[in-house]
Amino acid sequence: MSNLEVFEPAMCCATGVCGVDVNPTSVQFSAHLQ
Repeated sequence: MSNLEVFEPAMCCATGVCGVDVNPTSVQFSAHLQ
């Protein structure tokens, strides 16, 4: 089985939604992986 690891830039919290600007593409991609 293959593994896919995604590394996002560090933000002020684990969710990434409390940063200055939320990248909507990253949010959608993360939602599809769950």
